[in-house]
Amino acid sequence: MDKIQLFFKPEQRLRCEADFDAVFSEPLRSRDQFFLLLARNTNQPHPRLGLIVSKKKIRKAVHRNRVKRITRDSFRLHQHQLPVVDVIVLAYQAAEQAERLVLRRSLDKHWEKLKKQFPTL
Repeated sequence: MDKIQLFFKPEQRLRCEADFDAVFSEPLRSRDQFFLLLARNTNQPHPRLGLIVSKKKIRKAVHRNRVKRITRDSFRLHQHQLPVVDVIVLAYQAAEQAERLVLRRSLDKHWEKLKKQFPTL
């Protein structure tokens, strides 16, 4: 049985403004009280993640970093099940005080929704 690599490498991140703009131009949306996910098909060999956790929504850096860490970890664990899409995750203010498990469940639901809405290869 092959081992699945669960790394989150730099090439799996949305980095430049053009990548973000491409997702913002015609996104598929998934929303709940904690997150808004915007996704779009891509021609990359693997799914990529972009994070937007604004200081306006989540004031303290400790809480912003916690939300980003939980989101990256969830993406890392689900990356091999996801379709090849670029995903932007925007965090809402409710994510600041939410428990880790609640945020993980929320993200799990979003990943499942993405799997259903985009055709798999």
